[in-house]
Amino acid sequence: VLGVFGVFLRFSHPPTVITSQTLYGCQVWADKMTLGGWENLKKSQRSIMLRITSAYRTVASDALNILSGIPPIDLQAMERMQNHKAGKEGRNKTETRELSKRKLQAKWQDRWHSKGKGQWTKTIIPEIHNWLNRKHGEVNYHITQSLTRHGCFADNLHKFKKLKSPKCWFCDEKEDNPHPKHTQHKRR
Repeated sequence: VLGVFGVFLRFSHPPTVITSQTLYGCQVWADKMTLGGWENLKKSQRSIMLRITSAYRTVASDALNILSGIPPIDLQAMERMQNHKAGKEGRNKTETRELSKRKLQAKWQDRWHSKGKGQWTKTIIPEIHNWLNRKHGEVNYHITQSLTRHGCFADNLHKFKKLKSPKCWFCDEKEDNPHPKHTQHKRR
């Protein structure tokens, strides 16, 4: 399954197309899905988000969801189920979709606050709504490294036994300090 999504991405299919194809008919199957089935869908979504954000594979999935702006797949399925049910009941589609979107973001925000992974990213982006509605910037390899602390930082590379020492390359501090003042770029 993961290979299929890689092929989709190589041919420039946006993540919304892939998500639509993945969640096709979820109004029927989502509430019957097994835990193992959800885990497989989350793995597929994770591979997409890794490519979008250019993140290291050690980055937490919750942080990838935030950085890519793609809600967790199970929450998207539940949102679609609610919209479908409301449509069958004859409720206003526009109001229903807006309400469902707000509910999805509220559940996503609760999940973001309750999970223990992605703490550095959570410190920088505590509120999902602000990140999703920003009017500037895209994520790329370098931004993702800064927002996740997974990348070419001495302490991170030392943790994975890629460097002998966690000492900072630039200022010779004992450890590569994650404080923004330490990692800011200085003009020469």
